[in-house]
Amino acid sequence: DVIKVDIDSYDCAILAEVLDRVSSKLVIVEVDHAIPPPVKCARLEGIPFLHSPGAPELIQNGSYRGCSLSYAVGMLSPLGYQLL
Repeated sequence: DVIKVDIDSYDCAILAEVLDRVSSKLVIVEVDHAIPPPVKCARLEGIPFLHSPGAPELIQNGSYRGCSLSYAVGMLSPLGYQLL
């Protein structure tokens, strides 16, 4: 009953697709610690990551991976998951 996603790129996008198909008691997802809350930012398939939702200037140099903590929490909270 554990789902873990750690792929250094489309972590939140992949996790969203997985959770559309299966449920889990525990979800572990990598977030980019360099993107501070409350910034919501994620790489999404089909969207160049420089134009991802919420991409602030400080990360537009292409150095970020995955998604921000705020994005992950915002995506998972409506599904009943809580940050531990």
